[in-house]
Amino acid sequence: MSTFILHKSNISPLDSYRSNFYSQNGEDGVIAEILNRLGFTNNYINLVVVEFGAWDGIFYSNTFRLVELGAKALYIEGSTSRFNVLKKLSNKYKNIIPVNAYVSDIPNSKFTLNSILKSNNIPIDFDILSIDVDGLDLDIYKNIGEFRPKVIIIEIVSEYGDILRNQDIPNRVGSTYRTTVDFLMNNNYSLVCHIGNLIFIDNNFYSLIYKDSEYNSNNLYNPYWRNINSSLRLVDLILAVLLKYSYKILPSKIWGKSRQFLGL
Repeated sequence: MSTFILHKSNISPLDSYRSNFYSQNGEDGVIAEILNRLGFTNNYINLVVVEFGAWDGIFYSNTFRLVELGAKALYIEGSTSRFNVLKKLSNKYKNIIPVNAYVSDIPNSKFTLNSILKSNNIPIDFDILSIDVDGLDLDIYKNIGEFRPKVIIIEIVSEYGDILRNQDIPNRVGSTYRTTVDFLMNNNYSLVCHIGNLIFIDNNFYSLIYKDSEYNSNNLYNPYWRNINSSLRLVDLILAVLLKYSYKILPSKIWGKSRQFLGL
């Protein structure tokens, strides 16, 4: 939701770095700061990122800003029409590997995340994984196999709050904060930021992100999402329509720079 970037409460020390160029909720700024603490500079030529569903590769992407700065990217998109646009983008940016597939949550499928990563020769310890498929995000991630990204950005349904687990919500769509945090923490990742999406760091790199224990990484839920009211939802809807419309009529870089300037 785009209104989150306007909400100034900081729960995680990384929240103050929120900013958008192509991302939706401030991920661009937070990711840049994480990479800075991991020792990367603005030259990301050795960075490897994976994102799905990637749409056209640009709109609300959590990683395209890195691609512009040299990162190698595997972009996976199931929709044929969106993939055709993504394919054109990869003709311009040769560091993008486009894949037309719906990533499966079924373990024996040839389209599991693990299978797609292997077939495209992605390093086991690649740098960033961004998951945004509006529902099965966590279930798909569970089939990553031996791959171990340093940073994971994963979509949840933040409005479910910070206590309820998946099994507590009949007919739910997507995973809850608590179920996702518990699963990733049990797999040796630490939550470092909640900005609608959750951002995790492999525990092997945690000390590079935070050198103290001023906060509890098990409880970074931002209550904005639990307390969002009808007025904010209306503002968010209006902003979302304006952003989508402006994206269609403006060159992508001008769209991004305008959002940076306006703080949206």
